[in-house]
Amino acid sequence: MGFIVNSGVQYPRKTCSKWAEEKGEFVRHKKRLLNYCGKLKHWKVTNLDYKELPNIECTYFVDPPYIGAKEKYKKNSINYEELAEWCKSRKGQCIVCENGSADWLPFRPLKEMYGQRHRITEVIWTNES
Repeated sequence: MGFIVNSGVQYPRKTCSKWAEEKGEFVRHKKRLLNYCGKLKHWKVTNLDYKELPNIECTYFVDPPYIGAKEKYKKNSINYEELAEWCKSRKGQCIVCENGSADWLPFRPLKEMYGQRHRITEVIWTNES
């Protein structure tokens, strides 16, 4: 919910932005999420380091601190080569998101976005052919 109250921010916020409040973003997202509650019972949420996760058949969605923006994250000591090998070793589907400057996996462009100061390319890698 911390991301929903301020769409497009780098870290969750505790208060709703004036824009999101005026647009009814919080209420709209809350209704949408409540609609999914009963459909996600099979999900398992953990608070483990990725290295501690068992290698089981499932979908892994990996969205690490982006390599070109590490200074914007409080915790930014990611070993991207190690993370790449971990992603490649998963038994199930693995989806990794990054920014256009990342080269630690063979990423392909997903979407062009325009920020306040510059253009941003979102890239993706999957272990499926």
